[in-house]
Amino acid sequence: MGDDGRDNERAAGADLPVDSLSELSRRQDLEERLEASERFVRTITDNVPVRLAYFDLNGRFKFVNQVLCDRFGRPRERMLGRTLAEITGPAPVEQRYRMAMQGVPQRFEYPDEVNGETRYILTQLIPDVAVDGTVHGVFGVGVDISREVQARKELDRQTATLNAIIEAIPAMVAVWDPNLRCRLVNRAFETWRDTPRESMVGRLYSEVMGQSDFQRSQRWINRVLAGETLSFEKEYPGALQTRHLTVNYIPLRLHDGSMAGFIAVAQDITSHREENLRLSLLSQRDPLTGLLNRAGFHDFLTERELHGESTSLAVLFIDLDHFKAINDAHGHATGDEVLRELAVRLLCLVRPTDAVARLGGDEFAIAVAGLPDREAAAELAEKVVQTASRPIRLGQLTLNVGASVGVALSSGPGGGWKKLIARADAMAYEAKAAGRGQYRL
Repeated sequence: MGDDGRDNERAAGADLPVDSLSELSRRQDLEERLEASERFVRTITDNVPVRLAYFDLNGRFKFVNQVLCDRFGRPRERMLGRTLAEITGPAPVEQRYRMAMQGVPQRFEYPDEVNGETRYILTQLIPDVAVDGTVHGVFGVGVDISREVQARKELDRQTATLNAIIEAIPAMVAVWDPNLRCRLVNRAFETWRDTPRESMVGRLYSEVMGQSDFQRSQRWINRVLAGETLSFEKEYPGALQTRHLTVNYIPLRLHDGSMAGFIAVAQDITSHREENLRLSLLSQRDPLTGLLNRAGFHDFLTERELHGESTSLAVLFIDLDHFKAINDAHGHATGDEVLRELAVRLLCLVRPTDAVARLGGDEFAIAVAGLPDREAAAELAEKVVQTASRPIRLGQLTLNVGASVGVALSSGPGGGWKKLIARADAMAYEAKAAGRGQYRL
């Protein structure tokens, strides 16, 4: 109602009874509050970046906001009272509207051509249902999610590319989440385990790889989940083909830095290892014990130095205590059996990546990289002394040997492994002079 109409009402109301004047005032106040409320709602709905509408049961617009008007390039008065089909022609979502008018809420995405550009709209059609279940109309809400859809498509493209690469590479790849559940494996991993990926994805590491492999891998798993990138070798003696692997564990982090698990990449190095072993046995192995000989031990230390590991290296020089007496009393054949037994015992004390050597006669040596501190080196030396002191039983014979051990730790770059061996030798001499069956560090 216009201002002139209100003035006329007031003029006409001048001659009305008091009750009628009061009723007229209440009606005018109600109209003003209703108009203010409509302006308030219109201001809000016209300024949110969302398409808003209300349809009656005939599918005609009863309410539209400015965003929807802008979409169709029409003023509000040319949209109200019309159906969507009357404005755009046959609508691809018309079936959805019919379902909503029957009381079934609808939620869907659809492509919308706007000025030659495809926009993607997430739409909700919400039935306006009375208390008695009668549907009076439908609320329509449309949100432009084009950016999200494009981001989703780009993510799908990148995922497809990554999956194609992972499937093509010959290395075995597996992805594990922080709870050690398998999230992805490639074809090479599937072939290696001789198990379809559907039977592995979603299962725990211990279920996929076996409890034994899980236990020996747990120290590496703990380190990679703490954020460390690792490279190591693993052996599978019972496997028919792939018996030696080089394995890389890479932490998998999200954009916020949180840990999402780790990626395991493994390559079959069985042929390489076996060929290296054959050559090593020919030139760098002691034929009696199978340990490294002096040349092989020196080559091992040289390689550690080339890889920058000489600054975290420990060398143990082991001189047997009573070996000559065994040779003199029981002969060289018995002495050889004693040396073989001690070689096996020493190998059991170290990791596959460490070196154990027989330098000649009754002298052995161990080289260990990455010991954390002096205490760890002392602990290893004590184990050597103890294992050498255990009786050796050969048939009816029970023999006692023992060992004096010298330990030298690298003190920094520039010392060189030759000086390290010399220092360990000197420490072993001190241990023997102090009464044998002990170590010096």
